[in-house]
Amino acid sequence: MIADKKKFCRFCFIKYDKIHLKNKKKCPSNDKCVGWYSTDHHAVFCSERVKGMARNLFLPKIDQNLLQRFIETFDIEEQFSFGLSSQNAQKYVSLKNIKLTKSFSDGNEDTKKPLTSDDIIVVICTLGIYSTNKKEIVFKEITSMKAFWKVRILHIGTLDLSVHELSQLIGSYTKKIIIVKISSNIAFAEIIRNVPNIEILTVFDKSWISKQTTWLEDLYKYKEGKNFRELLIHLNNIEFDAETLKKFVKTKSINGVIIKIRYENRKKQKAFRQFVDKMSEVFIRKYDEFSHIRLEFEGIRDYKSFYFKHEKNEGPLLKKRKKK
Repeated sequence: MIADKKKFCRFCFIKYDKIHLKNKKKCPSNDKCVGWYSTDHHAVFCSERVKGMARNLFLPKIDQNLLQRFIETFDIEEQFSFGLSSQNAQKYVSLKNIKLTKSFSDGNEDTKKPLTSDDIIVVICTLGIYSTNKKEIVFKEITSMKAFWKVRILHIGTLDLSVHELSQLIGSYTKKIIIVKISSNIAFAEIIRNVPNIEILTVFDKSWISKQTTWLEDLYKYKEGKNFRELLIHLNNIEFDAETLKKFVKTKSINGVIIKIRYENRKKQKAFRQFVDKMSEVFIRKYDEFSHIRLEFEGIRDYKSFYFKHEKNEGPLLKKRKKK
């Protein structure tokens, strides 16, 4: 089929770097992937994924009253999958009207229109929270069980959420996070633990990462699969563990990974040059447009680029980015 050749699902059009057909038992880039029906290969509520989930839901042998209560603990998508699995299943699950919407932004009145509906709303692609005063809109819908967030992309202007609140917005299906500022006490590890399949992470806050002394170890520990693509962070401290970064790039990233680490304090340029020498012992001192680690001072042309060469056939390939 064309979809198989082009490496995308013909139902939800999620594109994948390598073909992962139903008869293949192992995911080519994530050894913890739960199967063909996972969010690595499909959008939530994709019909192919729903069928796969229905076949793999575990139902214990308990009486009908307990079964009803057990099913109520299911995620909204699992309940929907179970409800469609058979006529008998619909005795336990009320199939309410579910309306899928691609995006929601607290600053865009058009995207908020679906929330006025009487249907259950599921946002399946992008969630934008740009105003700290308007985050209540999102959590009001969560507590009312009227809206569910299954977003692949999360944009946050100022992150002032607790771990529990954040965990209601993101999950294994989240691939990209962009955060401008962080004002909560949330730890880097708590974010990555909630998004094990993260591929792109951008944090513009200029001081937060530096307070997270184990950020690189946490990224290596909690990131699952071998599909990480892009990282952009700001650091106050010049040095970090280059060997851990090498392990991360080698075991958790695609061949075309791009990592940018920005520094603010120009008085540390001497320490920067000393660290560049240490980096040169671990990585190749070379600029590659499509795959590189770049250390740079913001606002001035003082930067150094490094390259890590994957072994042949190591990690999924990424098509070269087109020049804009």
